[in-house]
Amino acid sequence: MTALATAPLAACSSSDTSQSPYDLSYSTLSDALGVAMGFKEPRAVSREEAAAVPYSSIGYRIGDSGQGLLVLASQTGQTFLWTAASHVVIVTEGGRITKTAGFPWNLASTIFQGEDPAIDFNRSRSVATTRLLDFPDLTRFGIAISGTFTAAGPETIEILGQPLETIAMVEDCVCEDFGWHFQNKYWVDKDSKFVWRSEQYTHPKLDALKIEIFRPPG
Repeated sequence: MTALATAPLAACSSSDTSQSPYDLSYSTLSDALGVAMGFKEPRAVSREEAAAVPYSSIGYRIGDSGQGLLVLASQTGQTFLWTAASHVVIVTEGGRITKTAGFPWNLASTIFQGEDPAIDFNRSRSVATTRLLDFPDLTRFGIAISGTFTAAGPETIEILGQPLETIAMVEDCVCEDFGWHFQNKYWVDKDSKFVWRSEQYTHPKLDALKIEIFRPPG
């Protein structure tokens, strides 16, 4: 895959990536989760800190908060579960965040009515979507979100000092039940369609959850 060949940590020879974290023993995975980190001040995980974790990993932050690091704990098809010793959990499917845990407010379930364009960005035209979300902490379930994906154009981004050529995608979303209007953004590899970075709203009471791939699965 082209995206993996230009991965932000692909050039780091000090880490062994031959073993995927979902193949690890429980004790080894516990060690991996123990090195996952988060910062209260508004700083980012450094390239050296990310490279010290020899497993598939992502950086995350809420709004403008400090950045944390999660490692890949399990994979089923295109569904990836990222977690840390802090018990923060983010589940992604393709480029979409579908579940969270460990945040002040969490998303318990995402069900799409039809295909999710965030799984495959091989489209040049606008695409409309509808999905149903569950928010147990609000005692609200099956909340409908309608959205429209559009391409914003080419954009070069940088992750851990590595430049990446992407296509920026914008998803304008409306939740009539909550009077909630928001915009998700995705930065998609222009060749492989791999989502390197995104800013997604997962809860009406939470700022955007921003994630970027440090070391991709595979």
